[in-house]
Amino acid sequence: MTIKKSERNSNFELMRIISMLFVVIYHVRLHSGFGTRATGTVDLILDFITNIIIVHVNSFVLLSGYFQSKSKMKFSKVIKLNNATWFYKVLFLIIALVLVNNFGIRVDGNFEKINILKTLSPLDHGIYWFIDCYLVLYLISPLLNKLIANLTKKEFERALLLLFVLFSIIPILTVEEVIYTKSGHSVTTFILLYFIGAYLRIYPIEKNYYFKRMSKRLRQTLYILIIITVPVISLSGRLVAEKISGYGVVPAQLSQILLTNYLGFGSPLLIIQTVAYLLLFESFSINNKIINKLSQYTFGVYLVHENIFVRENLYRYIGFTKIDNITLKTIVLMLITAIIIYIISTLIEALRQLLFKFIYDRKLSKRIRDVSTQYIKDIGLIENNKNEGVN
Repeated sequence: MTIKKSERNSNFELMRIISMLFVVIYHVRLHSGFGTRATGTVDLILDFITNIIIVHVNSFVLLSGYFQSKSKMKFSKVIKLNNATWFYKVLFLIIALVLVNNFGIRVDGNFEKINILKTLSPLDHGIYWFIDCYLVLYLISPLLNKLIANLTKKEFERALLLLFVLFSIIPILTVEEVIYTKSGHSVTTFILLYFIGAYLRIYPIEKNYYFKRMSKRLRQTLYILIIITVPVISLSGRLVAEKISGYGVVPAQLSQILLTNYLGFGSPLLIIQTVAYLLLFESFSINNKIINKLSQYTFGVYLVHENIFVRENLYRYIGFTKIDNITLKTIVLMLITAIIIYIISTLIEALRQLLFKFIYDRKLSKRIRDVSTQYIKDIGLIENNKNEGVN
């Protein structure tokens, strides 16, 4: 759900960049195993950092609701994102096969024929879970937008409350035994976040009776306090859960509830934290062409560093999986590594976009587009605007 150029304020583009850096940091921590091997004070510091950056996924979906609720769905954007996803799936599969078969280098991954066929397929088959949910959300966005456009403010607020209870509160309280959201890794959670983002766009928070009485600086301070306080509460909940889990059936159930809430994208606390995170960036006034340019590579960063062959091997190659003594220096190394991965992934995505632009400009590509466009017209689907590019 790309933001239209006319709406591309650098504050939101900066938010996208920082959110993707948070994604990379989170994945370095996850796939290196640092989170499971850290102990004592270092464990608490690492988990506090994790609870700060965990807004990353929700922030992208909130932004989608914020902007896409006022935009038309364009099928060409689905094709562009799917093409990029397919390109990286095939690229890293080929690299993995060459390393294994031609150089005898160990590459972890599933090389069964069925999995190779799935990788070569234009469909994702769950390799990138976020992209799958994101594309579904984008495809149904016209239906969501039609519903949103016909809601009064009171009806919208009631709908938000209902969605919040169904897809956030109930899954947490019942440990996902009633409504299963995969800890927020689902379209249902994305729909909830989409509606929240749309509401924040249609009814700006600074026009709220209470918030409009505050100065801009006071609102920003409040947002920062929420962003910092929620991780403290979440981390405290995890510690309490670990302490009470062995004291009987009821404490064990409460422990499960607290742990289900912990680091889940559908967590009520995390949703509140992410809203504060978006509102903080909304309050900024930034205009910077470099930021706007770099932000267009954010999804590519995700597709590169979270490719199944990259994540299954990178952290072993650089020795992170062998580090048993997790210290503050290890955490600093993790952050530096995440920045390096982000930069390299950005460069790779920039090269991919140049390659796709070169292909897009060829006569054969134009001919294929013309035939496809005519076919879309003939079957009655909405025609997309021309010359949108293939990045």
